[in-house]
Amino acid sequence: MRGSEFAELTAFVAVAEQRSFAKAAAQIGIAPSTLSQTIRALEERLGVRLLNRTTRSVAPTEAGERLMAQLQPAFEGVSRAVEAVNDFRDKPMGTLRLLMSPPIANGAIASLLAPFLAAYPEITLDIVSDDSRLDIVSGRFDAGLRIGERIERDMIAVRIIDEIHMYCVGSPGYFKDREIPQTPEDLRAHECIRHRSQWDGAVHPWEFQRGSDKKVEIAVQGRLIVNDVYLALRAALAGAGIAYLSHNMASPYRADGRLVPVLAASIGLPFVLLSATSPLVQAWHARAKAGSEPYHLFALSNFASLLALLSFPFLIEPRFSSHQQSLLWSALFVLFAGVCALTAWLARRTPTAHIVMAAAGVAEATATPKSREKLLWLSLSACGSMLLLSVTNHIMENVAPVPLLWVLPLALYLLTFTLAFHRRTLYSRWLMPRLLAVALGSLGYAIYDPSFTESIQVSVPLFCGGLFLCCLFCHGELAMRRPAPRHLTAFYLMISLGGALGAIFVGLLAPYLFAALYEFPLTLCLTSLLAAVVLWPEGWPPRVYWIGATVAMAAVLVYNVYAYRKNTILTARNFYGGLRVKQLNDWLKQPYRELYHGKIEHGAQFLNSPKSLQPTTYYSPGSGAGIALHHLSGVPKRVGVIGLGAGTLAAYGNSGDSFRFYEINPLVAVIAKNSFSYLRDTPAKVDIVIGDARLSLAAEPSQQFDLLAIDAFSGDAIPVHLLTKEAFALYFRHLKPDGILAIHTSNTYLDLAPVVQLLADDAHYPLRLITNGDDVRKLIDASDWVLVTRNNRFLADLETSTLQDTIIIPPNLRLWTDDYNNLFQILRPVRFGKSKTE
Repeated sequence: MRGSEFAELTAFVAVAEQRSFAKAAAQIGIAPSTLSQTIRALEERLGVRLLNRTTRSVAPTEAGERLMAQLQPAFEGVSRAVEAVNDFRDKPMGTLRLLMSPPIANGAIASLLAPFLAAYPEITLDIVSDDSRLDIVSGRFDAGLRIGERIERDMIAVRIIDEIHMYCVGSPGYFKDREIPQTPEDLRAHECIRHRSQWDGAVHPWEFQRGSDKKVEIAVQGRLIVNDVYLALRAALAGAGIAYLSHNMASPYRADGRLVPVLAASIGLPFVLLSATSPLVQAWHARAKAGSEPYHLFALSNFASLLALLSFPFLIEPRFSSHQQSLLWSALFVLFAGVCALTAWLARRTPTAHIVMAAAGVAEATATPKSREKLLWLSLSACGSMLLLSVTNHIMENVAPVPLLWVLPLALYLLTFTLAFHRRTLYSRWLMPRLLAVALGSLGYAIYDPSFTESIQVSVPLFCGGLFLCCLFCHGELAMRRPAPRHLTAFYLMISLGGALGAIFVGLLAPYLFAALYEFPLTLCLTSLLAAVVLWPEGWPPRVYWIGATVAMAAVLVYNVYAYRKNTILTARNFYGGLRVKQLNDWLKQPYRELYHGKIEHGAQFLNSPKSLQPTTYYSPGSGAGIALHHLSGVPKRVGVIGLGAGTLAAYGNSGDSFRFYEINPLVAVIAKNSFSYLRDTPAKVDIVIGDARLSLAAEPSQQFDLLAIDAFSGDAIPVHLLTKEAFALYFRHLKPDGILAIHTSNTYLDLAPVVQLLADDAHYPLRLITNGDDVRKLIDASDWVLVTRNNRFLADLETSTLQDTIIIPPNLRLWTDDYNNLFQILRPVRFGKSKTE
């Protein structure tokens, strides 16, 4: 029965029951005239009159009564069936079949089973714990729960639990005659119990996170390989080696001492000890030398931090691998611990003395700081921290996204602490407020009129100079309000807490509260307000001035919000930064859109067909990626792309092609789908994998790509783990033997092509550097692409058809690995002038 026939019979039953067209139409939800036409169509199709109609009533004919008698039981059965199905909507019931990886089934999910069954008594759980590549659909599973991002094509993955933390553990018996590893690299010298994935049969490297964003993969060695994590656990308990286990699996055995964790506390505990040393040493100093002021040691500590900060990128990182750095750090930490122990022993022998302060401007020893004073300590410290982070974010996103430029604001921040707390402080209560007023006015005007600071030679000194003066005011006022030594612990606690709160606001809260970097003008407004509070006792002229300055900074904030949204149709922000979609018109008044992350353009597209199908920006037909994709045209191709942007490369897709994009920022995927049409318009099949591209590729079987494009190096935050020897080995595993690896090396501040040259030479792959110019009218940007391939036919075509550039390798440039990289060696000379990115 067709749908139209069923609708006609439904309409007839309604009229026959209601004996009224108006009431039946209201019951069904259609117009009476439409209902009348439906009944007339049914009668014409059957050739029988079913209803007698008068101006006052409607009644079934004899044929209608007979049809009604047959239809009523059938429709009642349909209603009962629908109601039975609705029970599933109102109250979950039935059997839920789930396919799970064994670690999930026995770990995070096991503890949820009893509460789930109690909450849903009508549901039966049918769980299959298997990590092999069972098909979810053919196995008639409702869902599959797995670790990582390993999914079949055309399936959707949704995170349901937090990241699973992994631990390296071994038994005390195993470590009896062996040194405990201190770094991930040390694991290579140990017997590691390796795991073979039932998913793809591969033995994957172990993953670690060094710092906040640097991920490390270690290809461990060991003579025992298992495909069962519980067998790995039992083997580790028996002393067979070091196992890589989840937190849930390892915790019970760590608690009772049968397993010893390694690496997990190798950084956290020493860092806590280091951070607590400065107040402790100052307290010992105050006890040993009554009447002396210990706060100059805080200046010395910050100066030492400044020297360490500057020495690392310029002296240590270029000369030492990560493993060598860890050994050096460990040796220095042992020396530090020895010196601290000696100092503690000497301090123990010093009798406690009554401490009085002789320094001017310091509270008397007997005075206890009031709550208002403590609140000022907290506010001044928080303001300095917010200034540092907001100015750094503004410089890196909106001024000059230069790698390592973040070192300069942090160095100035540490320098202000050194100058403020030095014995001969340079802080002047008469001079500093006047300099602060100049700094806030200059920074406010730079935000109000960005054209004033478009060139780097103006913008970077201006913002860094403003940061220096503002932080010197905050830290100078802190130094002037320092208490007697017996209260220094509370003083440093407030400073630490304020710094943490300021960092939490800018780093964690602001990305969720603001769609753009509005915290920078907001921090300037708070700085002005704090100056009004601090200088309030100076009299009415400073009060009036700083209240007016606060109002002016608030006006700058409002204008900044307005200016940022000009020509902007979408703003979004998360942990990875702020994204903006602008809509403009070209020289022919044709509309187009651009996607920006700060000042870095990540894609553009014309809105009107047929120009909307044209690849733009760095992906034009004359670019290295465009030339490679043109070579692959004519036959179905598989293309992988690390870095989605606006999805521009999908413009090269044809029917039968497959494009697989890897993107770490989920907001980019949302914007590419909704604000641009490349992904929607392409006839090719498109998949998007969200997450770190290297980790995603490592978890997948070989994709056999014809082309793998790496496009993640245009900004300031270079993901160096995508440009190492180990990363290239992973890329080649996913390429066909004659596949092409295309590396986008366009970067204003870094010369990445020599790095790629060394990596390709190490893997014995030929390469070519392809450059193209820009064409503003076609939204085409100049780009550099390095094409790495063993496809001799493609290389021969390039020799005859495409201009190529020579790669010049800097002296002493070393091969980048997961254990070594050095951005400083490949920095380009700064080109002064207006930014071309926006």
